Amino acid sequence: MRTTLTLKVLGVDFDTAQGVMRVSGRNVKENAFVKLGQHHTLELELQRQFTIEKDRWDAVDLERIAEACDPSKSADVAAVVMQVCA
Repeated sequence: MRTTLTLKVLGVDFDTAQGVMRVSGRNVKENAFVKLGQHHTLELELQRQFTIEKDRWDAVDLERIAEACDPSKSADVAAVVMQVCA
């Protein structure tokens, strides 16, 4: 079953081994499956849509989001080639 949850985030955890960010908090919009105020933890993964809302965004937040969304800022492979000259 799929449903949409709206959480007030109370905690964030990043699992480097799995590459997954977990956010935990309380549900702030009741729906047919989840009551208002229930605690949940969600996994935010690549290729999985989510929305973030925040009352005030500062310059640091906006810069981090822009960098995270820029595909040229990340690479799947990196290489360093060095040669010793005698």
